[in-house]
Amino acid sequence: MKILMLHGINHNMFGKRDPVQYGTITLDEINASLVALGKELGAEIEAFQTNHEGEMCERVHQAFVDGVDAVLVNAGAKKDAAVADAGFNHAIVCVELKKGDYLLMD
Repeated sequence: MKILMLHGINHNMFGKRDPVQYGTITLDEINASLVALGKELGAEIEAFQTNHEGEMCERVHQAFVDGVDAVLVNAGAKKDAAVADAGFNHAIVCVELKKGDYLLMD
């Protein structure tokens, strides 16, 4: 199974800003943990981060072309109208996306 982990706006700053509020774990550490867990479960996980809405949409479209089985989206601050307008709140024909809110803290 191929899974795309799509990180949104400011996630590249994990571990670099306000550690009291956001923690000390970096995005690279999060991704390494996800890849390791994926291997344990027999899944290939690719992580992608962007601060740009259009790049999020383009990467989801590319996931379809690449035959990705699932897309996990942690859009962060962009889970509101901007991402909804981009199609993330609708069933995308090429890749099914399910919306959910999850909180991970260290």
